[in-house]
Amino acid sequence: MTSAETIGQSQPTTLSPTHKLSKKRLAGWRFWVPMALQLALILPIPLRNTYTEVTGETIILKTEPVDPYNWLQGYYQIVSYETISDQEEVAKLEGGEFLGNYYRDRRPFYLVFAQVPATNSPDNPDANSVPGDWQPIRVSQTRPPVVENELFIKGYAEGGFIRYNLERYYMPEERRDEINAMISDLRRQDPQAVKMEVKVDRFGGSVAVALLMDGKRFEF
Repeated sequence: MTSAETIGQSQPTTLSPTHKLSKKRLAGWRFWVPMALQLALILPIPLRNTYTEVTGETIILKTEPVDPYNWLQGYYQIVSYETISDQEEVAKLEGGEFLGNYYRDRRPFYLVFAQVPATNSPDNPDANSVPGDWQPIRVSQTRPPVVENELFIKGYAEGGFIRYNLERYYMPEERRDEINAMISDLRRQDPQAVKMEVKVDRFGGSVAVALLMDGKRFEF
């Protein structure tokens, strides 16, 4: 082989240790940056719910019947609430006039509750209430001040529907059929027999904690 032929041939490139380290770091960033972004999107929801469960006030909300075929959706139950899930009913409350319009985009608001005193008097329309039942009394477009014996939950109106982060209640798959059968039986006797124990924090965040049925509490 001549000198010219030797010069014309490409020589194998040898990466320096520094170059190899740089490529390894770049590969690591390509993995960790997307992972960090995903965690940043996912973690706030469980962290927020945990904060609400730990620091929140316990209230009891009455649920209303839903289509039995839509009650079970995978690993969670669809929950609708008496009065407060109906946008037209909420719009009738003090300060709720603006909810009479159906918004395509999510419209935030705060629903203020006052506690209903429990009584066994048959002359009282709330005779069937229990300690912890709360009644919606007004609506605010901005976060209201904290007042004794009142709580507020942040909700969203969108396309004729209202959401409070309370519309799904998750439970173990092996208990779903049992719980659904119990709910169906109780609903036939009393449409308001099923209630939901809810935690509400001072910012209006809320999370469903337990189902209350026939004097029993089911928490999952």
